Amino acid sequence: MHSRARALALVFVALLTTAALGVVSTVMSALALAATALIVPGTGTSDANIVAGYRQQARDRYMQGTPCTDQSDCPAATNLIGIDYPASFWPLSFIPGWCEPTGCVKWDESVGQGTSTLIGKLTPFLNPSSTEDVVIFGYSQGGAVVANTLEYLKGLHLSDSVKDRLDVVTIGGIENPDGGLWQRLQPLAALFGGTVPILDVTTDPAMSVDTGIHTTSIGFEYDPVTYAPLYWGNPLSLLNALAALETVHGYYLSPNGNNEDATLPYGYDDLTLAAQLDCGTHTANCRTDSYGNTYVMIPATSLPLMDVVRSLTNSIGIGAIAKPFIDLVEPVTRVLVDLGYDMSKDPGVPRP
Repeated sequence: MHSRARALALVFVALLTTAALGVVSTVMSALALAATALIVPGTGTSDANIVAGYRQQARDRYMQGTPCTDQSDCPAATNLIGIDYPASFWPLSFIPGWCEPTGCVKWDESVGQGTSTLIGKLTPFLNPSSTEDVVIFGYSQGGAVVANTLEYLKGLHLSDSVKDRLDVVTIGGIENPDGGLWQRLQPLAALFGGTVPILDVTTDPAMSVDTGIHTTSIGFEYDPVTYAPLYWGNPLSLLNALAALETVHGYYLSPNGNNEDATLPYGYDDLTLAAQLDCGTHTANCRTDSYGNTYVMIPATSLPLMDVVRSLTNSIGIGAIAKPFIDLVEPVTRVLVDLGYDMSKDPGVPRP
């Protein structure tokens, strides 16, 4: 009788041990898969944590292929962390939402505060004992914050094991080496020692490409912040770039709490955007620099300059009459606009 009871007890203990091991294994697996994204928003969004959908759109659209791909390994409530900073650009305070109600700071001050905050949030993950993967994400002005942070990381001489846990993704990044607006304008700043006076805009550094941390730079075609024209003697290129600043640059994460009615540029939706971001399928959209970093240009399905013309003609009630003429001249206009660009060189080498 006692031997039978002992046998039953052993079976019960074995079952409990198996169940416990299963729970521990599941928990450890979940911990091993967890990743954190540090999200630096663009101009006009000083606190991404309170804008509905902002961080989730960043993860779901642009972090595919990183350790932070979906809700399971990067939950929004705990692992999508917005980096708070002024995100303003004096004197452009007249643009709605581009400055806090309490004031508007200049570019260098804004980027400097963002860099300090990002470094502070990132530092615990740089400990060699940490095992968590981290995605550093920047949008527009946030790209300048990320560029400054990469320069800081470069000086730390991190181990390869730490670098392997870090990924960098920028969208519409202003410090994109070949195409970023500040790099195109770098000679202007150089006339004043590197910083444009009054505006306090320092155009360097470009996004570092030799840190050993893989970076992915994503931009919509013609977005003048990340893919500014190279040849500024082409007036059509410049006009089209100005149009794209209005119709393209601000909509990478649309819709979100900033504008619930906005849509992605060029009529894209999540599915068609994902297809264009797949470098295996759309190889023409992607380039690689000499250090293995990735640059993705999402093709324009229309010309921003013509989109503005369409919008204007629609607003005055002659859209139906004007449409055939706009459609007729758009292909030729696009050829002329494209003469202002050259994407044939190493994308990791800045070209002013």
